[in-house]
Amino acid sequence: ISVKEKDESPPSPQIYECTVSLSNGKTRTIEIVRQRDKKESANRAVLIFPGRSATGVSDDPQAREYAGNNDKNIKFDVYTVTLGGYPKTTGVDKGVETTETTCIQDANAVVNFLKNSGYKEIALHGNGIGCVPVLAAAQLHADVVKAVVLDRGFTSAKEVVVNAVRNFFSRFGLARWVPEPILRGFGGSAFPVSLKVDGVGGEIITNQMDNSERIRRVKTPIAFVEANDDQWMSRTNRSGAKISFSQDLQRLHIRQYPDFKDKDFLLTLPGNHGAPLPQNSLVDWVDRMMRMRADVELPEGEAGDTSSSSSSSSSLPSSPHSLSSSSILE
Repeated sequence: ISVKEKDESPPSPQIYECTVSLSNGKTRTIEIVRQRDKKESANRAVLIFPGRSATGVSDDPQAREYAGNNDKNIKFDVYTVTLGGYPKTTGVDKGVETTETTCIQDANAVVNFLKNSGYKEIALHGNGIGCVPVLAAAQLHADVVKAVVLDRGFTSAKEVVVNAVRNFFSRFGLARWVPEPILRGFGGSAFPVSLKVDGVGGEIITNQMDNSERIRRVKTPIAFVEANDDQWMSRTNRSGAKISFSQDLQRLHIRQYPDFKDKDFLLTLPGNHGAPLPQNSLVDWVDRMMRMRADVELPEGEAGDTSSSSSSSSSLPSSPHSLSSSSILE
């Protein structure tokens, strides 16, 4: 990883370009935006992966809150990310394809950048599709990741497709006519499965963005955010009740790690998928979890019951990790 700091006038944000060298000889550029000035370092970092259509330079009130704009007197060094090639229409990687593989590689690279900068306590916050790289980074870097926030995340990409269609037709009493198997097949076909991700060490593979599988590998307290009228990140059960994917993910995580029952946190927002986060709704929880787990040391790459294996060859720093193929939400 080579890092070039852009020539920006103080005060912050400071913008870095992190060039990821790939095993095929090509490179990809990640834009990392630091929201606070170096001289005011809090020695603890929050890394935010934005949702669809957002970038590291997008205005984010939650980033400002983590950086100190709160009434709790809590401050973190905050970094936001523009993943390589996303969005494709603008930025330093215009035209570069963004895939599940590149998301995992970029998440690994950004956390390595923070570790090389001296951070030993990191919280990860993912918005929507940003939950995919967050869970991958939490798996690969359990030695420094102390808390995770999944902000309106999903169980799997294909379930988002199925349930968005089902939720729409349920308004007209037509949900039972939705061809769910066909939609799942269509949604799943867009994402390759079981492809080994080069450059991150061990044997982490693609699983069609199946967060319900990945979350079982994250041995870290998680805050889940849901919206009570979210047509995208929810499903309709057989009785017609709407259940958020956040509730499904929380249930899976606590089932895997019962000790986190009193630490995992579900925040319910009124409104749709774009409902704003209330001020001070997360910063206190993140602070408490990071303080509580400051002395908890997990090996780099430890994630639940996974086992280590030899790392793949790449110019990226490696960390031992193994991940099984995807499983279906029970």
